[in-house]
Amino acid sequence: MKSLTDHRGAAHDLQWDHAPDDDAAQNLVEIMHEVSLPRFRDGLSIRSLLMIVGQLGAIGGIMAFGIILSWPSMIIAPIAIISVMVVSHVFFPYGDLNSTDRAVEIALAVHTCPVCVYVLSEEVDQDGWVLCTECGAAWKMPVPQSAASQEADLPVEVD
Repeated sequence: MKSLTDHRGAAHDLQWDHAPDDDAAQNLVEIMHEVSLPRFRDGLSIRSLLMIVGQLGAIGGIMAFGIILSWPSMIIAPIAIISVMVVSHVFFPYGDLNSTDRAVEIALAVHTCPVCVYVLSEEVDQDGWVLCTECGAAWKMPVPQSAASQEADLPVEVD
């Protein structure tokens, strides 16, 4: 099961399958899942493409540099390399840090917990932290600026 690290650094197993049965939560889960897997336009994942290029490069390098000179070894070595790459592709998690961060941003923008897809409290403490009451994940929310601080940020015109 894929896990997600909250802004405190605690890991939480994704609980998207336990989401409320409303359409908005389901749509959010689909968007977050799609964003968390980096893909090209045609749907081929970047990881799959790198796996294919890696296989071809390793096999080509072995054959080009004459590391394996006998025909039986030329058949067994590529099979072994392909097997290792397929096993690593299956057993290691998908996505990368940037795409997971983007999924978190999408969920927090609509005040929804990225781990369990429950609505977060609108009450944000003074430091900008909000705690999910369902799964216990803590998220750093942007603190809205007050009107006074926004006016203080404006440039001052001098006559």
